[in-house]
Amino acid sequence: MLCSRKMTAVQYVQALFGHYDAGGFECLNSFISLNRTQVLADAAAVDAKYAKGETITPLCGLPLAVKDTIDVQGYRTTAATPGLAQAFPDFSAPLIDSYLSQNGIILGKMNLAELSSTVTSINPNGPACYSYNDIGCSTPLNAYNQTRISGGSSAGSAASVAARFAPWALCEDTGGSCRAPAIANGIFGLRPTLGCYNYSDALVLATFTRDTVGKVAASSGCIFAVKGSDYQTSRAAASFTERLDLQVCVTGSSLLAHRHAMAKHLHPYVTYAGE
Repeated sequence: MLCSRKMTAVQYVQALFGHYDAGGFECLNSFISLNRTQVLADAAAVDAKYAKGETITPLCGLPLAVKDTIDVQGYRTTAATPGLAQAFPDFSAPLIDSYLSQNGIILGKMNLAELSSTVTSINPNGPACYSYNDIGCSTPLNAYNQTRISGGSSAGSAASVAARFAPWALCEDTGGSCRAPAIANGIFGLRPTLGCYNYSDALVLATFTRDTVGKVAASSGCIFAVKGSDYQTSRAAASFTERLDLQVCVTGSSLLAHRHAMAKHLHPYVTYAGE
């Protein structure tokens, strides 16, 4: 459709936004960051390349939703925690660079379980929105029943695809974080072989021997639209603890309260030092 020019990239993005608004899908809390002006500008840039006779294949302006643990330059990487509210990366993850180089565009950053910590994605900081959220806040909900959860931890990624306002999305999987939300929302989810995708400039939950970037899509064909990146880099993935500690150094703020809140959510019957 996009490559055949039956619809321009701008028209497709406008159709996605129109569907999002008409369906009242803001209530799903799927987005953490959505910059409509930037998305439309990126789509227009792809259309301008085509107008000049330049190639826009293979992706032809196809938008990609990105779990908010994967760095995209210009967007915060918050991992849905207040402790990373102003964590702006210096670089995009190599997989994002690869996607953009193939004439794809970024749709937005997607909500998740705080710090990718649960399979329910029930956010302990809800229901109030965080100050850094452009749209999404609180618990990301199921695309088909807003009284139900969307699975976890890549809940916003899966719900956005299931509700059809994102054609596909990147997720991250340690022990089911791509697959469980896909099941909950009736779509396809893939956890690829470890090392298939370059995981530099992303946040990992616990271990570099288990975490991997994965994909969710409405069809099996979309799952394999983009292959793994062989882009080599000296930049490395960071654990949540490392990124949070860096924020303390930069801002001088204390994250003890945030860590206690997260721990209390996971283990409500435990008393922590300082309480």
